[in-house]
Amino acid sequence: MIRWRHEGGTTLIEVVIALMILAVMGVIALQAFRLGSDSWSKVERRADADQRLRVTHDLLARELGLMESVPVKIEKRKVTGFRGVTDRIWFYAAPDVTAAAPLAGMIRRVSLAVEPDKGLVLREGWPLVDGLIGFEPGASIRVLDPRVSAMRVRYLAPPTKDVAVPHWIDEWDPVERLLNSVRMPGTGTTNLTLLPSTVELTLTVLEERGYRARQFLFPIRIGHSLL
Repeated sequence: MIRWRHEGGTTLIEVVIALMILAVMGVIALQAFRLGSDSWSKVERRADADQRLRVTHDLLARELGLMESVPVKIEKRKVTGFRGVTDRIWFYAAPDVTAAAPLAGMIRRVSLAVEPDKGLVLREGWPLVDGLIGFEPGASIRVLDPRVSAMRVRYLAPPTKDVAVPHWIDEWDPVERLLNSVRMPGTGTTNLTLLPSTVELTLTVLEERGYRARQFLFPIRIGHSLL
């Protein structure tokens, strides 16, 4: 009598099922890798955006920290060389030691604004070179952040004849400030240097999820005195 023995082996159906399981596991692993890669890319983009914003903040703080109370003549009146409106600032700043000679030793005329197709821009001029003493924008241009689409500025004004306490205003007119100035008790000067004590900048920045308003406050320091 002949007996058939069943020898161990793999059937075609078992092979197909195993391949299907491997394929599903591969798809799951690939999706997990893609999700992880996308999340990592988003984190990197956000970190890069935050870093660029920090660099912009530091550049602005540096420039406004170098502000000088240079006197200029406007409307036949000698005023401090600082002018500000809601979307632009003009002021005079200390020399930029990184500039090429002889500009490295010269007072600069600086303007800050958002320009079309450029973003947040800082323009520089050198009065001793170009002969312009007013608030005209300089010819040299530095793009601080191309993602900025708008800028709004406010100025914290010291007490005046009309308002006896510090107050926020939308425009800083040096002639108007001079006419409304008052003596600061104990200093022997008129509103110190007739500069705002703080400049508030609100920048509209294009980020990953759209435009976002970022607000910065820059105290104005002249010498070692906080105005």
